[in-house]
Amino acid sequence: MKKLKYLILLASLLVAFAGCSTDSGSSGGGSDPLEIPTTDLRLNEGKLGFVSSTTTNYSTNEKFPGYENKFIENLGEGSNIKFCVNANKEGKVNLSIKYAFWGTETEIRAAYILINGTLVNEDNPIFCPWTSKSGNNIWQETDSIEVTLPQGNSFIEIQPVPTGTNLPDFDEYPSSVSPEGIPAPSARVSSGKLPNFDYLHLVSKDPTLLINATESELKYWNFKISSNNNEYGTVTVTPKGASFENNTEITITATPAPGYKLSEISGIVGDTTWVGSKETTYKFNIIADTTLQARFVPENTTIPEGLVGYGTICDDNGTSYIITGGQGGTEIVIDSLDDLTTYKEQIKNDDPYIIKIVGIITTVDNASVKFDVGSNKSIYGDVTNQGRLKNVAFSINGKNIIIRNMRFGDVIADDYWRGKANDGLGLNGAKHVWIDHCEFASSLEPLNNDGTKLKYDSSKTSISPEKDGDDPEESWKKDFYDGALDIKNGAAFITISNCYFHDTWKACLCGSSDTQENGDSRMRLTFYKNYWNGINSRQPMIRYGKAHIFSSYFYGNGDSTGINCRCKAEAYIDNNYFENIKTPIGSYNGDEKYHTGKWVNKDNTFSDCDNSVASSSTKYQPPYKWTAISAEEAKATLPDSVGIGKLKAEDLQ
Repeated sequence: MKKLKYLILLASLLVAFAGCSTDSGSSGGGSDPLEIPTTDLRLNEGKLGFVSSTTTNYSTNEKFPGYENKFIENLGEGSNIKFCVNANKEGKVNLSIKYAFWGTETEIRAAYILINGTLVNEDNPIFCPWTSKSGNNIWQETDSIEVTLPQGNSFIEIQPVPTGTNLPDFDEYPSSVSPEGIPAPSARVSSGKLPNFDYLHLVSKDPTLLINATESELKYWNFKISSNNNEYGTVTVTPKGASFENNTEITITATPAPGYKLSEISGIVGDTTWVGSKETTYKFNIIADTTLQARFVPENTTIPEGLVGYGTICDDNGTSYIITGGQGGTEIVIDSLDDLTTYKEQIKNDDPYIIKIVGIITTVDNASVKFDVGSNKSIYGDVTNQGRLKNVAFSINGKNIIIRNMRFGDVIADDYWRGKANDGLGLNGAKHVWIDHCEFASSLEPLNNDGTKLKYDSSKTSISPEKDGDDPEESWKKDFYDGALDIKNGAAFITISNCYFHDTWKACLCGSSDTQENGDSRMRLTFYKNYWNGINSRQPMIRYGKAHIFSSYFYGNGDSTGINCRCKAEAYIDNNYFENIKTPIGSYNGDEKYHTGKWVNKDNTFSDCDNSVASSSTKYQPPYKWTAISAEEAKATLPDSVGIGKLKAEDLQ
């Protein structure tokens, strides 16, 4: 009889769960409408119950297979993972996470849990300390926290504890963490990221509380707003919260401090939509994850003279942005590699600094070095002893940055010398950057860092032919140095002007991969009044994003490829002069299954170019005003006016 009653109860629960609504817009979930209710539920990516994550990088690796042989990685700052479950009644559940973290022993990653938009463990974050990448400690399950699930559907969201948040004491580190690797209590702060994620584990405390995975009929969106400096101005939000139900009206009020003004409120909605406002009161209905910043600047601040294009705006409607670089910050003068090392943290952080580079900064051998650059920086080469980085790379990770009168290049990428850098200058997720009157060059022949010639030796290189049939020595020449300027991983609102690109195999890569979008559809780039001379390829090469290229001069070597627009990229190309280039504009060298690009060809001149160029089918046009010089004027004037040594000291303030 008891067995019969249980079967009747189970049948009624199945009928109840089958009635849950299905959200056809959900980015996760499976085709099965129902799983059997249980007291012990594990949820992972791509299955019923999974709604979405901020990365689509679901990895499989035979060395450390996750649950059902997959896991989610690349969960950096601002990331989240979302699930939906259904409970037959309200009750307590133990919640934990299966994870792996292979960074550094002293870094701590920790997680907040939101249920239906409410943070439930602010005083008890889930600790995710370092784990080994080998042995039996690859995957660890965290301690559980107790949460309450209401009856019916619940929306569960996992977020990283914000950067710098002090965390409670935690003594039970995995055995893989060495004693010296355990940070002191005062150093136990969150890094602002999530670890590699395997699954979410829910265990009912009441055996009659049954839960199952379901597709979401609820939508809650993350929301984040900040001020660039609370001393310059503050922001308030109505209603308050870090997560809101779909279509909630939100009001942001930005209040400048005396002597300051609002430059803009700007940010991103979802994964690709840039938004901005000049109004101190900004109202909108939230329809996706939204991250915004209210930016305040001194009242007399204006857009720098000579800057046009995407560096002057913050969205696709043309809302203006005032780039300030290191305005108001301390000046740092650097004339040696030791100086760069001494000021490494100042360069990396987000405080404003004016960084003046004097003379050649280089390494003592062929091993390259790299320095990270944070937000709010002006980097200038000295006007009398021109600034140059040789086998030394800057990786720009921040926003609001000005770089002028600098030479980048000669960065040895061959791993045989165990260097730490590949590209001359890298923009990795950087926002609002102006690169002006700079020079990018390496050598078409491999050289030691002291300038002496290298001869090909297969035992002294890590470079192998890219494909069967390649001449090993030719591959070595092409890959000994990598890109002169690389822009990728969602970098956006970048202007490159009055620059000289020359003597390099790979000039400018925009977008990191054919096969993975990596946020590069957010790229917005302007290239104008640049001189490209004697380059083999990537002038530039663009994936996924949008670019405006105008009033520039391209002179090739007869076999050069010019502007390569592929992987759904869109470009507006006008008033350029192309000479002695085999393929001046096109979509080539990419796998067609990842799509070609599209472009507008307007008022360009082609001389001694093998392939004729037509416009492809796109309506894209830049959302700002610009004044072009003609293609013929670009050819006549740019060789003498671009690059380093053309600016005065008063231009670099």
